[in-house]
Amino acid sequence: MGDERKVTAGGREIQVRGLKRKEVKWLRTEHGINLSGLRVSQADEAADKVFEIILAPEDIEYLNEQCNSESVRVFNEIMKATYGSGEEAKNY
Repeated sequence: MGDERKVTAGGREIQVRGLKRKEVKWLRTEHGINLSGLRVSQADEAADKVFEIILAPEDIEYLNEQCNSESVRVFNEIMKATYGSGEEAKNY
């Protein structure tokens, strides 16, 4: 996708990118995680799997020690990079 960006979480800049189509499909087929219709009960598992794909191990460790809202900020930025704006997502 090439849409790399940095997001600040807990005072640290973390490099993120959007998920590739094959990664989105892998999450759905191998783990039953449908990111476009994510249930609240799957949120933690989805974030963990997405972080494993996108983030460096040291960034995952760092986020695990931060307030959950910082992880949510990073996850949301990855989702924006994956699906684009609301208008772009509707046209998909």
